[in-house]
Amino acid sequence: MKMIHFEEAPKLRFTALVEEWNNSEVVMKMADHLSGDVVRSSANELRYAGRRIMDFIACELDGGEDGDRQLYLLDDAIYCVRRAQRDAAAACILALRDTLHAALRSPRPTPDLKSEFRFLAELEDRITQAQRVRTERDQPYEPIGHDELRQIVEIVDKYRFEAAFAKQDDYWHLGNLNIHKYVGITVLVVSAAASITSLYVALGQ
Repeated sequence: MKMIHFEEAPKLRFTALVEEWNNSEVVMKMADHLSGDVVRSSANELRYAGRRIMDFIACELDGGEDGDRQLYLLDDAIYCVRRAQRDAAAACILALRDTLHAALRSPRPTPDLKSEFRFLAELEDRITQAQRVRTERDQPYEPIGHDELRQIVEIVDKYRFEAAFAKQDDYWHLGNLNIHKYVGITVLVVSAAASITSLYVALGQ
């Protein structure tokens, strides 16, 4: 098998790619933990990045003569990985927002959530700012650090029960509304049937 020897410029980019990939995996694992599901857009972005990496290796195996194309492939892979990180971070913030708003609706006593909502507002503002430069491939995407992601996980885990309780209460409330609707319809049908029966008896007499 032919050994691959990276030139200095591609090697630096490949090192940056590995670092970005590792960061994205950390964010994606946290997003998976919070949502209970894979962030599909992030997984797709990593798939696109993997395709670029395979094309880069193919260029190397062909002799590595097209240096511009190799650099483009690595840059594009880095860009895809950064977008995977962005989407996973956005999923974490969405999980935080859903949990806090659900906790507010919980019938159980909940502590003051002002500080948590301030934290959420700050993160959402930083995501918005980062979205404005997301098309700039040389711009690193680091609106949320690992410490803040861990803080998101702690808050969601802390209020997860209250949020689930609120959602269960919403479910029973909706169920009661449906029961009341069906009871009302049943009463109306029975009343109408009784009226028709009374009219029929009266006409028969």
